[in-house]
Amino acid sequence: MFILFDLGKTKLRIAGTTDKKKFFGEQILKTPKTLEQAVDLIIKEGSQISKTAKITGFVGGVTAVLDKSRGEKIATLLKKKTGKKAIISNDSALVGLGEAHYGAGKGFSIVQYITVSSGIGGARIVDGAIAKSHFGFEPGNQIIDWKNKIKLEDIASGTAIKKKYKKDPKEVLAPEVWRDLCEPLAVGLYNSILHWTPEVVVLGGSMITGEPAIPIRGIEQQIKKINTILPKLPPIKKAKLDQFGGLYGALVLLQKH
Repeated sequence: MFILFDLGKTKLRIAGTTDKKKFFGEQILKTPKTLEQAVDLIIKEGSQISKTAKITGFVGGVTAVLDKSRGEKIATLLKKKTGKKAIISNDSALVGLGEAHYGAGKGFSIVQYITVSSGIGGARIVDGAIAKSHFGFEPGNQIIDWKNKIKLEDIASGTAIKKKYKKDPKEVLAPEVWRDLCEPLAVGLYNSILHWTPEVVVLGGSMITGEPAIPIRGIEQQIKKINTILPKLPPIKKAKLDQFGGLYGALVLLQKH
């Protein structure tokens, strides 16, 4: 069997699969402070999920916050500690892959997936696969205020809200705060739409799917206001796979390998 995981900045999601078609035993745990601690937790929980079954390998996504090598370090650690091979991708890209196959992006050839949570990440999914790139995708680091060098993440992420209001985003209940995030997020999404020309835009992450959240309708309205070149804008859909998009993406990655 294989162990699937999605190692994000704050949460680790993990499950097992024996048939490469569905997963089981899924759990959500707090992400440890270091990469090695995270690897040890993956191995420990993976062993509990597998019980007496032999683990063949690991497939998962990891945030660049823990592994700036884009997965090389975690793959090396897993190999060193277990002797098993690991297939690793960026965590946001893996969620996008899951949404493209099983969620809101299913049926579309070109999917733009953007996650808005503590940070902003995403990927371009083409014909069911994560599009090739030299250094990965960094939509959250695009500069939307060139004079002040302000990035999209500096305004529309959960970290930005926490910094501004000194509280967790879910504790910020004023509707106008969330409405005001529509415009800067729309600018960033529109830039990515122009660069990636997708058939559909799928938005995920706690700032979109949680409560309270940035309203999809408000984002759509703002994008329509600033569009001057595209004859038709792609539909914008909310992610459907709840907290397990990364595990679905890992399942797809395993199927492709």
